[in-house]
Amino acid sequence: MEHEFHIDDWLINPQSAEIRRGDEVVKLEPKVMDLLIYLVERCDQVVSREQIHDEVWKGVVVGDDALTAAIIKLRKALNDDSRNPRFIQTIPKKGYRLIAKISKPDESASDEHKLERKLTAIFYADVVEYSRLTSRDEEGTHRALSSYLDQMSQALEHHNGHVIHYAGDAVLAEFNTIIDALTAAVDIQRRFAERNAQVDADKVIKFRVGINLGDVIVDRDDIYGEGVNIAARLESLADPGGICISESVRSAAGNKLDLNYEFMGEQSVKNIDEPVRAYRVLMAGETPATSVDANATSRRIISILISAVLVVMVALTWVFWSEPDQKPVTEQALALPDKPSIAVMPFANSGSSREDDYFSNGITDDLITDLSRISGLFVISRNSTFKYREQVVDSRDAARALGVRYILTGNVRRSGQQVRINTRLIDGTTGGQVWADRYDGELRDVFELQDEVTRQIVQALQIELTPDDTAQQAVVDTTSFEAYDEYLKGWEQYRLQTRDSFNKARLHFQKALEFDPAYSRAHASLALLFWEAASKRWFFNRASTASAWGQIRRELNQAMLNPTPLAHSIESSVFLHNRRYDKAIESAERAIQLDRNSTEGYRTLAHALVYSGKPDRAIDVIRKAIRLDPNATGPHLEILGHAQCELRDFHAAEESLTRAIESNQNDYGPYLILISCLGQTDQMAKAQPLIERVDVMFQREFKRHLSVDWWWRDGFPYQDKSDRQRFLDGMRRAGVPES
Repeated sequence: MEHEFHIDDWLINPQSAEIRRGDEVVKLEPKVMDLLIYLVERCDQVVSREQIHDEVWKGVVVGDDALTAAIIKLRKALNDDSRNPRFIQTIPKKGYRLIAKISKPDESASDEHKLERKLTAIFYADVVEYSRLTSRDEEGTHRALSSYLDQMSQALEHHNGHVIHYAGDAVLAEFNTIIDALTAAVDIQRRFAERNAQVDADKVIKFRVGINLGDVIVDRDDIYGEGVNIAARLESLADPGGICISESVRSAAGNKLDLNYEFMGEQSVKNIDEPVRAYRVLMAGETPATSVDANATSRRIISILISAVLVVMVALTWVFWSEPDQKPVTEQALALPDKPSIAVMPFANSGSSREDDYFSNGITDDLITDLSRISGLFVISRNSTFKYREQVVDSRDAARALGVRYILTGNVRRSGQQVRINTRLIDGTTGGQVWADRYDGELRDVFELQDEVTRQIVQALQIELTPDDTAQQAVVDTTSFEAYDEYLKGWEQYRLQTRDSFNKARLHFQKALEFDPAYSRAHASLALLFWEAASKRWFFNRASTASAWGQIRRELNQAMLNPTPLAHSIESSVFLHNRRYDKAIESAERAIQLDRNSTEGYRTLAHALVYSGKPDRAIDVIRKAIRLDPNATGPHLEILGHAQCELRDFHAAEESLTRAIESNQNDYGPYLILISCLGQTDQMAKAQPLIERVDVMFQREFKRHLSVDWWWRDGFPYQDKSDRQRFLDGMRRAGVPES
């Protein structure tokens, strides 16, 4: 099919792979257009997935997800609803059918109304304080401006630019290449600076210049669209006599020109929905301006100095205490993994209400979870990326700090029953944008939108999904948005880790199960909640503890009907508590099989290995967790230190456990292990203040004093009794009372 045709009110152009409806134009990927044509040629017929694969992807081996992704893109382009379709109908277990009306376009329609679109470099310049200049000398200013504009036109043409139009004191031009546009802008500003040096100060005419690389509509020798609007907004952000560019321009220019650039952050500009990432072009002799944000710059300098001092102190401390060929785990160089690697930064909530932060956080969490389940992808944990939530950080700096190649950023806007997700995939080695897209839909379609983002990343990084990957991606936790929304609210409360927040989380998780009683993640999260509450002794009396264990078992049994990595991790912890060591290891390994990037799974496995008498293997496993979570948290370091203590590597254990305590001074776990290590090495003086601190914690939390006999009955589930005896003897020698 080569000629244009209509599907309902859409005009389809197979040659340009575009569909149009009024002023709305959508560009389709070639395979998506091929799919559309295939369905059109078999309108009202049910065609199987196999038939479509054989024709649309003829001779190419692809997974089933390729067709699913293409169907979703086609529905999105046509604004079709999978639940109430007007165009493409899904026939369960059979295939798809095009149900829309097909017709040829009106032959008498004039071609002059067909709008052309193209990608171009847009140059926009405007005079600074033109009204003030004309109020002083209208005729003189007009003559001078005409002379400046003539000089600008000559420079634009010299650098292969094309002036679209003049609008009083403003100029709109376009270039085929970014290099030409930037070169012309710099040349113009330098010429004008030289000219202004010979002019009285009150007669100086300066221009601001904005440059954008964007998609435009071409009509009657003019260009229109958001690409032009962004260039005009960038011009208003430029300094007098300066140049401001978009990130698309900065990425395209790379290091091809002898220019320096200063990142100005994300700028909210008039009539543009999303913030624009802007850069200031530094002219000859310029350094990054301190006037943009002097306080931020000062804070950054102070932060750098403090960081440098801390690095030196840590290095000297390590040299003093460690073996010559060892390095602390967090100071090892983070080489890029041998497969595609990515960090998903916290998606911003761009809605009007801060109360929706839980929703943007939840979308980020789920994208991390979905990507983590792809075996061919290395994904940094949520803990490490969310440390950047309140920071403005360059993508290249974040990529280096986290040891990944790609950075995914985005924002979420929730308005009424609508949701918009904007995403940008950035190459962290260059700072260049790999792709960006916007996903709009109703809240009930949020699961489909998340799946589409994941598919786009897989496609962009050219990852081949294994059958297990495909099976994991097909797992559906719930189809109820209401249940999902309550779950996200509960998870946000759970992360606060307080008694009050745990109770609020419990109510949200239980509300989610009212909407969907089979929601396995809600069941697993409740099991986790009750498990941690019991572990913290927040239900510290016989009735409450017994009740908590009953709830854990009930929720875990429900969660295991459709098990997630989290459910297997909790199951492992429960098995370990009950001294079923092989089962504990087996469950943790299942969690990792379902999610190769699960820091929770690796940490749970390492925990079980330590108590099973396998501390050497536990160290290898926990280091994997720490690599996935470079901002190593207390629980990781606690397990590492515990394993090192069991291997009698006491200096390394003390280092790890001290850092674990520094990361969370209210967690008594690493204190107890460190106290035993110090007792085993006869360092009673070091142990005494730690014992006193933990005793205060116990009195506050449990209304009792720290003693050895309590842990003999209830804590540290070692498989080998001699290991447990040695650990408790270390506590005694350190000075912990027997009872």
